[in-house]
Amino acid sequence: MNTGITRIISELQAGRLRAALDVTHPEPLPGGHPLFTCPGVIISPHMSKNAPGTAERCYQVAIQQIRTFLDGGEPSNIERRR
Repeated sequence: MNTGITRIISELQAGRLRAALDVTHPEPLPGGHPLFTCPGVIISPHMSKNAPGTAERCYQVAIQQIRTFLDGGEPSNIERRR
């Protein structure tokens, strides 16, 4: 296990940190992984797209961003790479 996750687990176990995790490495976490026993941790199954209404909300955002772009504006969710 790398030192970054080891430090996070240490902070979680000490109660100095809480976490809600949707993405982990590796994914899925293997059985017996220390994150499963840390207090103050919520681990979701990385399936949020399957929540009811998610697809409709995603389409509405995409439509709005495309309209903004076609009208000469800059979409609000654009990411600038440096």
